[in-house]
Amino acid sequence: MKDGISKELLRRIEFISLVAEKPDTYGELDLAEIFGISEQMIRIDAKIIREMGIMVRSRKNRYRLESNINLKTLNNLILTYFSLNQNESIRNLKMIKDKFRDKTLSIFVNIIKAIYNRNILEIEYGKDEYGHIILRKVVPVNLIRVGRNIYMLGLEDEKLTELKSFLIERFGKIKLTSKKPSLKDYPESSEIFRFCWGSFLGGEKTKVKLLFPFELEDYFNEKFFIENQKIYSSSGGVILELEVKISYEFISWVMGWGELVKILEPAELKNEVVSKAKGLLKQN
Repeated sequence: MKDGISKELLRRIEFISLVAEKPDTYGELDLAEIFGISEQMIRIDAKIIREMGIMVRSRKNRYRLESNINLKTLNNLILTYFSLNQNESIRNLKMIKDKFRDKTLSIFVNIIKAIYNRNILEIEYGKDEYGHIILRKVVPVNLIRVGRNIYMLGLEDEKLTELKSFLIERFGKIKLTSKKPSLKDYPESSEIFRFCWGSFLGGEKTKVKLLFPFELEDYFNEKFFIENQKIYSSSGGVILELEVKISYEFISWVMGWGELVKILEPAELKNEVVSKAKGLLKQN
C-alpha cells in the first residue's frame, strides 16, 4: 500500500493505462506476467474496472477500451495514483490530453512509477540549435503544480547534481527504463523551492524590499508568499522584505502592482522592471 492507496487499485490504474495506450496488444497472460499475478486475477481486475465505469473489453484475447476516458475520470485516476485529493483538478488536463490522447494516463503512471521506484526516464524534451529533438535521461524526483501547469522535477546531468523542472506539456515520447541511478540521497522538494517564486529553480537568492501603501497592510499580513518574508510598517508605508530567486515570474508579479509598489532594493530588480516596462511601452 502506498500512502493509503491499495496496491490492487494502483495495479488496475496501470492496467487501464497500458490498454488505453496500446489497444489490442495485451492479453490476460501478458498482463499476468507484467503484474506478477494470475490470469484469473486479471479477469477480476477487468470486471472491477468496468464497474468503475471504464469499459475495458477483451477481443480475441486482447484488451482494449470501448470508449475514451472522460476528463473527470482521467483526472481522478491520475490524482488517485499519485495519492492526491480527488476533489482537486489538473487545470491544463484538457490540453495535455489533446496532445497525448490515449497516452495521457500512461505518461503520468510512468513518471510516478519512476519517482517511487527510482528509475531513469528517457524523455524527448526541447530542441537543440539545429532544431533536432533532444533525448534526455532524467531521474524524476517529484511532480508539482505551479499555477495552471504541472512540472516534473528531475536530476539530469551526469553527476545528478543539477535539479531541473520539466513542463509536462512539452514532453515528446517518454520511456520508463529499468535503469537506476547511483545516487543515494535525493534532494527534498520543500528545500529546493524554499527561495523560489513559481517554477524557476535557477539563480541566487537575493534580498528584496518592496514598499506598498498603508492601505495594503492588512492584505499583506494575511498573505504568505514565501517562508522567509517579513512585513513591517515604515514612515512611507508597508514594507515586504524577503529572500527570493529573482525570476521572470517574480518580476511579472512585481510589475503587476503598477504604481502601488516601489522597489527599495536591489537596484538590479528595479532596473529590470524599468527595462521591461519601457519595452512594453514601445510595443504599444
